[in-house]
Amino acid sequence: MHLIVGLGNPGKEYENTRHNLGFMALASIASKLSVELGWHNIRINLTRQKLHYAKTDNIILADNQPLFMNEAGRVVKNLMKHFKIEPSQLIVIHDDLDMELGKVKIKEGGGSGGHNGLKSIINHLGTNDFYRVKIGIGRPPGRKDPADFVLEDFRKSELEEIDLSIEKAAEEALSIVNL
Repeated sequence: MHLIVGLGNPGKEYENTRHNLGFMALASIASKLSVELGWHNIRINLTRQKLHYAKTDNIILADNQPLFMNEAGRVVKNLMKHFKIEPSQLIVIHDDLDMELGKVKIKEGGGSGGHNGLKSIINHLGTNDFYRVKIGIGRPPGRKDPADFVLEDFRKSELEEIDLSIEKAAEEALSIVNL
């Protein structure tokens, strides 16, 4: 069993932002597998929590809702505990400022690279020994603050390349499951 988590921020205002590429790739995987993410109540440490996921025979697809990306580790840890997932069975899909726009790369282990969603997951799990599928968004132009840049929508001129990278990221995540 593998857990594939797409990182992003909940809410309509963030739907098409650079920081939500993980959500977009997760939606592509769900479509390929003909499943739909839904809200489910799970019991963790005597408390009920509502989490957003879909389950197949060998894959759980989830996002970090209802929490924002900076708190993703709490959701991921709870899902892993509930479904008895080891860190080596976790695949996190996320945006990456340090990669050229549209590039996709699989990475096993390593630090957060300054990504607050990854930082939260590493802190909550106590390990960085999991897979990441990174989707490049490039650096912000000029002196623009990276925190503002990741919360911007893509420019029209970038959309075709981004659509291709979302599909590639979905394929790469599924290829890890099939290793």
